[in-house]
Amino acid sequence: MATDIEAPIPDNLKDNLGFLLNKAARLMRDAVADGLKPLSLSFQEYVILRMIENQASETQQELAIRNGIDRTSMVDIVDRLEERELLMRHKDENDRRKYQLLITSKGRKTLTHAKRITEKVQKKLLQPLSEVELKTTKEALSKLIKTQLCENV
Repeated sequence: MATDIEAPIPDNLKDNLGFLLNKAARLMRDAVADGLKPLSLSFQEYVILRMIENQASETQQELAIRNGIDRTSMVDIVDRLEERELLMRHKDENDRRKYQLLITSKGRKTLTHAKRITEKVQKKLLQPLSEVELKTTKEALSKLIKTQLCENV
């Protein structure tokens, strides 16, 4: 029996962009999560490490708010990453109630390996798209996201 992810697209939803975007995102997330299993890294942990890598000055609280992660989940994820010595918390000099999140050298090595795995998984998943289709899709989604973010500011 096919799972929800494996099930064909119902005829009445083939033109529903929200459904298609959600299904494609779930396929990508699940494929990446499977690829990261040998590193004992969850998809959420990988995403948090990537965000920290790109936003070194952001606090744990700011990172959670900006990415729609509830406080309890964020603490759990950061605790797991800290226990594995992939990141460390550093008290914010301006507000001691807040923590800056910093990637450790072990975290950087793990993240480098995880990025290679993710790139490989994404390349395989996106193989059916031509270079032009892939470029157009990325540009369209980036434009949509940027427009929505600008309207919500």
